[in-house]
Amino acid sequence: MSDNASEKPEIRVGDRDRNAAMERLGNHFADGYLDINEFSKRTEAAAVAKTRGQLQALFADLPAEVASDSSQDAPATPQRQSADQELQTLMKKGRQLNIVDSAAGVIVCITIVLMFFTDIDNAWLGFIVAAAVALIGRAALNINDDEEKLLNEINEEESKRRADRLRLAAQKRREIQEGQQ
Repeated sequence: MSDNASEKPEIRVGDRDRNAAMERLGNHFADGYLDINEFSKRTEAAAVAKTRGQLQALFADLPAEVASDSSQDAPATPQRQSADQELQTLMKKGRQLNIVDSAAGVIVCITIVLMFFTDIDNAWLGFIVAAAVALIGRAALNINDDEEKLLNEINEEESKRRADRLRLAAQKRREIQEGQQ
């Protein structure tokens, strides 16, 4: 959020602002400024925030993040950037891993089709090729089991958060529609 945000806290925010706030909260959580309960409460509040002021209130007692043109709390900056960069790298690996897994899945599907609808004797080798693609892809991306588990947890949490946000939006819409009748 820009300096204008502090000047006009009544300005409404959109998904981009809420997502940026949740990402900043994630950085503070990763750096140890928030415990799990505080992080949970604040991200829930960020997900339903309507104004800049509501988002700003979530950061009132947290250290300021360093903007590109300012020199703030130097010790906290490398940790925050490090956690953010690490998360970004992991998420990039996750997207690439999804491509690798999709390729392996396509190979499996083609193999099944070839086995049942053609007379190719060695079609079963497609299963070995699919397994090799998955294993080599993981090795090339340098993804270990812990990172893959973490990626799955992050994706599940994001899905749950999105579902909760959509449920809340649907509930609010129903309440508004009932109020208009």
